Amino acid sequence: GNHGSYRVFRLTSWEAFLKLVVRAPYSNWAFRGERDERWPLYSSLSRYLQNFGVARDAWPEQEGRILRIFKRKAHQFLDKPPGPDDDFQWMALMQHHGAPTRLIDFTWSPYVAAFFALERTLADGVVWAMNPARIDSSRAKKPERMDPREKGHFARYFLKGNHRFIWMGEPHTMNRRLIAQSGTFAVPGVLDMPIEDILRDADPENILAKIVLTNPVREVGMRELYRMNITYSTLFPDLDGLAKSMGYELEFHWAYNPRTMEKYHMEVVHFIQSCIRSRRSTPLARARRPCPGHGPEPLTRPYRAGGRPLRSENQRCPRYVFEWKRENHFLFLTSISANERSAPVRAARGLSSSRRRAVSSP
Repeated sequence: GNHGSYRVFRLTSWEAFLKLVVRAPYSNWAFRGERDERWPLYSSLSRYLQNFGVARDAWPEQEGRILRIFKRKAHQFLDKPPGPDDDFQWMALMQHHGAPTRLIDFTWSPYVAAFFALERTLADGVVWAMNPARIDSSRAKKPERMDPREKGHFARYFLKGNHRFIWMGEPHTMNRRLIAQSGTFAVPGVLDMPIEDILRDADPENILAKIVLTNPVREVGMRELYRMNITYSTLFPDLDGLAKSMGYELEFHWAYNPRTMEKYHMEVVHFIQSCIRSRRSTPLARARRPCPGHGPEPLTRPYRAGGRPLRSENQRCPRYVFEWKRENHFLFLTSISANERSAPVRAARGLSSSRRRAVSSP
């Protein structure tokens, strides 16, 4: 779709999202997740000033005021405060601790953005994508940049609100949360319009994209992100993050689906857990790294718990066939099914023992 010249995608599956963000042109863009796709891309400072009726003419002075107050008082809580003239570093610190600033959080990881879009949404979430190469950014090759990290640039180009542009980049010193989230910031030159309007006249189709994740995406998406270890406790590596991560733990269990109370095949669960713990040369371990360059791994073969191939029916546990798909030199587990030639399955179906034969790997 097309909305004001920037691309809009409305996705109904997690697989569609993965296919979109790992390929050109979006594979090198920055991303931001919002839990409601109806929200415009405003900074927390813009929302505060507008929501609480601060006069437009007072905005530059009021923004400068809270920056000065924070600089004067924050030192008592900091071992190594930023330099007094490093306004961008101070704003990043304010943002980190919850102050309203013009900085808008983005991330270089589409998966981190998807987490913030899905984790607490009750509607349709959204992942915004922005191309840093087409705007003024720390990664753009331009001879002149209005870089807020340079001394005096914030007051000259941003605080007055006279320049309609977006700068993107990170402070010279990054805190733990910014590192954990692969974070970066979009910094708008004006506060009275959202990012999508600021970029409306600047070839927005090649700069901005809106990826709507409809609500049905949430269940599968959150489960996959959990398996990727993308949670509040890893994105916010402190006690507050750990406590907040307990929310999704209410929705997840290894043994059954808490929504439907459907029990999983525990033997399959134990097999997968043993692969994760051992990190031996099991199908799951191989799926976490590229296949050898000389050829693909076997894609379909029966395995027992512990990861060794089943070569006969004299094994001690029920058998399953794990199907793997090779893509871009990686193996992906695509399905788990009962091995039709295993003794337990054949016995359950009343098949003649004379037809049983050894199972060997392909």
